[in-house]
Amino acid sequence: MHQGYARRAIQLVLALVTGLVASVVAAAPAQAASATSVVIGAELDRAGVVTVHETLTLGEVAVSQVTQDIPTRVDRDQQRYSFTISDISAIRDGVPVTLERTDLADAIRLSWPAQTGETTLSYTVTGATTATVDGKVSFIWPLFGGLNLDVAQVSGEVAVPAGATNYDCAAGTVGALVTCSTYSAGTHGDTAMTFTHHDIAAQGVVQAEIVFPVGPVAVTQDVAAIWSLGRSLTPGGAQLGLMALVLVLGALGLVGWRHAMLASTDRGAAEIPHFEGGDGLHFVTSPTSGPGMVGTLMDGRVDPIDIVATVLDLAQRGHLLIREQPGSLGGVPDWLLTRRDGADDLKEYERVVLDAVTSDSTTVSNLSGRVAAASDQIQAALYDEMVAVGWFRRLPSRRSPGVVWAWTGLVASVVATCVLIAFTTFALVGFAAMAVAIGALAAAYRSSPVSSTGRAVAVRLEELSRQLRERDYSSIPSAGRCAEISRVLAYAVVLGSWDRWLTAMVAADEDQDSDATDLPWYHGRAGWTMSELPVDLDGFITVMTGRLFART
Repeated sequence: MHQGYARRAIQLVLALVTGLVASVVAAAPAQAASATSVVIGAELDRAGVVTVHETLTLGEVAVSQVTQDIPTRVDRDQQRYSFTISDISAIRDGVPVTLERTDLADAIRLSWPAQTGETTLSYTVTGATTATVDGKVSFIWPLFGGLNLDVAQVSGEVAVPAGATNYDCAAGTVGALVTCSTYSAGTHGDTAMTFTHHDIAAQGVVQAEIVFPVGPVAVTQDVAAIWSLGRSLTPGGAQLGLMALVLVLGALGLVGWRHAMLASTDRGAAEIPHFEGGDGLHFVTSPTSGPGMVGTLMDGRVDPIDIVATVLDLAQRGHLLIREQPGSLGGVPDWLLTRRDGADDLKEYERVVLDAVTSDSTTVSNLSGRVAAASDQIQAALYDEMVAVGWFRRLPSRRSPGVVWAWTGLVASVVATCVLIAFTTFALVGFAAMAVAIGALAAAYRSSPVSSTGRAVAVRLEELSRQLRERDYSSIPSAGRCAEISRVLAYAVVLGSWDRWLTAMVAADEDQDSDATDLPWYHGRAGWTMSELPVDLDGFITVMTGRLFART
């Protein structure tokens, strides 16, 4: 009975030990499939073609297939380098191995059955020699890499033509390479580089980089730029220099264009109103420089005050009689405008103004409807006259021709910039061209219609305005003082000093009699005297200005 208990105890202990051993074995981590070693033999010829022989020694592995990727393209320094892989073969024990080939986007994947022993894979590469920015030739190639197995050791050598100036060997995971465990080259007249690296994980690489001067090795690179916004905006010396050149030439072009626009319609000195001396001060008017045109030139547009000045000018030239009507506007005088036959010819804009203000002996209080209907015609006729005499280069209602050219240039520069961004590193040049086009567009929109002739006339009119402020009207001969000052008044409306010359008109009247009809162009009510002229003409200008472009 005791022997039965002992037997069962021994069986129980054996079962516990067996279970413990099994659990320990099950918990132990599985080792990754690995190769014992890889030996590389590579040769770079003077034509820039490299031949690689890779001998892979396998022990017992846990995979049924060995796969290895050979790169067909690599992206480096914003460039895409493409390689041609040819003459791919493999042998084991002198017998060719059937390789299964899969073309990936950036590599050729080779697969073959995993068997213990040595397998030698061979292939040639074209495109691994590239031109460097400093004028040299660089050979860069992963002599080993892309294997689906860990490798205990990779060693070998790469034979190259004589003349190499620098050797380097790096290994490890792509993107985090470190210097090979050992490498050497260029000793004792040997041009080959030998190398060794231990413990390379699956998909790891061993990469050689050897630099030559121009000559020993041909450049075989197949390279294309990789687009990126950062690359297109590269601020290199050539890019910055060309950008500066575009900006300078663009600025000079804008200055030249502006100068050409200002000088394009210069028609010589224009005749304008002016004072003359001699036997007394005289004011000489010009048939080509009416007060309405003068006012339009000085501020670049037709204003109601320019029309009022034209009405006063037409009156003093005998085409219109202004007759004051008592109490027609609730205590404020009204004025009847009657057409007359003047002695001189009318400009088209003067005829339009005269037609608008004298139809059926119109009073100022009734002008708004009539002139509102003719306002566009008055402005158009006056602008046409400004263009005809060369004071304006174009009608203000029309945009400068430069606007079309500037928009064309902007669109072209935008298209060019898009092309430069997509295909080159010179996008900054395109942006510079866009800046020039935008500057031209802004200048074109702000371009004044006034020509160089108009600007020259405006300078002379500024001098006339100064004279109107400073001239001593007492030097005007007393016999014709009222007539002289009458010619001045319309221009004083648009150039200033209106009150001063009205005062001069009052001072010219030396009698105490009624002056109701003394002025040929303005008739006051019964008993009216010249001393009332300043107040009445101020009222006339104020009321008429308000009525001219009022809408009914």
